[in-house]
Amino acid sequence: MNSKSLYSIAIVSFTLLCTSCNNQQSSESTSEPVVRDSSQLRENVDTEMIQSVKTRTIALQDSVLGLFFGHFDATSIGLMLQSRYVSMEKAIVDDYDYFTIDERFYNSTTVEEKTYFYMDPLYGVWRLRKPNAISIILNQITPDSTIGKSICAGNERPIKMKSMVDDGDSIRLVLSEPGDDKYDGTFDLILAVNTGELTGRFMPYNEELPHKTLTAQGATFQYQPEGEEWAFDNDYLGKNISLEALTIEDVEDQSKQRLRILRNIIYARHGYSFKNKDVREFFESYDWYVPFSTDVRSDLTEIEKANIALIKRYEAYAEDYYDDFGR
Repeated sequence: MNSKSLYSIAIVSFTLLCTSCNNQQSSESTSEPVVRDSSQLRENVDTEMIQSVKTRTIALQDSVLGLFFGHFDATSIGLMLQSRYVSMEKAIVDDYDYFTIDERFYNSTTVEEKTYFYMDPLYGVWRLRKPNAISIILNQITPDSTIGKSICAGNERPIKMKSMVDDGDSIRLVLSEPGDDKYDGTFDLILAVNTGELTGRFMPYNEELPHKTLTAQGATFQYQPEGEEWAFDNDYLGKNISLEALTIEDVEDQSKQRLRILRNIIYARHGYSFKNKDVREFFESYDWYVPFSTDVRSDLTEIEKANIALIKRYEAYAEDYYDDFGR
């Protein structure tokens, strides 16, 4: 609800309150009722109260509206594996290199624990899965209307606000997805106004799926092709493939895995939310990556489109080559 709407509601509510009080006084008095015109009613409106409501509404909009980005919290098994991995790495870091550490650790785990790993698409080593990243985008604060969307694991879902309770220092938000997707559910969240931190639970409608807790923070998304903490394309090609055209020589000797990451770094820079697990987990390990959309085709530059097309041609060739000669 925008500040203008709340302002109007406050005026109407206060006017009705004044009218009710006047009617009650008239019924209890033996004198004739006092007739007040609209100008007299306006004089009785508490302008300080109205301004307070308006100011608070603006503050709520600043706090609630926008992008919140974070992760679902790690499971107990995931935390245990992470702790074991750190301990093991410290114990043998002087004797084994990075890749050997990963292989040793993966081989030491149980069958169930192995489901918490994924194969790194670039280096071909096992890594611990991180909990899925999630973005919640709120565009309005109108109850029971589509007010934004949730984006997680390549799935973009509209959300409605079922309720919002303002407690001053915090705001409780209950948000619901429509329910026509098997992973849909309800968010029950607390927003700390001063810090912008959003915490709470996600409860799937499907009772067979586990409830999850999550932590997110107020964030912004901006396409910044030169702003990453680590530019994979610059490291391996000496080029920023969002800004510079690739040549055949740049891509013809690259591995299939490397070409795949090169192609997808362009999409990641535009905030694309990947469905593919290993690609998604690769990019979600970097702080600069914020999943913001499930369709960024209209955002791609002409250079990026041309580079993607070139990479895909050689990526397909590399795949065919390995299929033919890799057995």
